[in-house]
Amino acid sequence: MIALVAATAPGRALAARLGARLDGASVQPGTAAEALAAAWPTAEAIVCCMAVGAAVRLTAPLLGSKHTDPPVVVVDDAGHHAVVLLGAHHGGNALAEQDDPALREKVIELAIADNQPELVRQTARVVCKRLGFLP
Repeated sequence: MIALVAATAPGRALAARLGARLDGASVQPGTAAEALAAAWPTAEAIVCCMAVGAAVRLTAPLLGSKHTDPPVVVVDDAGHHAVVLLGAHHGGNALAEQDDPALREKVIELAIADNQPELVRQTARVVCKRLGFLP
């Protein structure tokens, strides 16, 4: 499951739009902190519709290992930019590349998955395309 978490009213509206467009995505109920904590153990990936600083502060207490934590992509409330915050090598880049018209501007990748299996790269590309970051 892709968990969609939001901190503001515009973020919740964006999460609802993404939830309707992304297969296997679910908008998480509760506050952003509650939603992240609940989704963390089981989510395949998490999309945070909020400021990067908020996502950093909310995810920090949940971090365990780069090998087991879910990929986290942060999308601004307007849906123009996405930052792969965690797990770029484990599906975060893919998630950010989904072909979704709600997100149109660009993905900011902070890591390169050049040594990862082809499946991870292909999955990343599909997700970023669905989010509208790749043609």
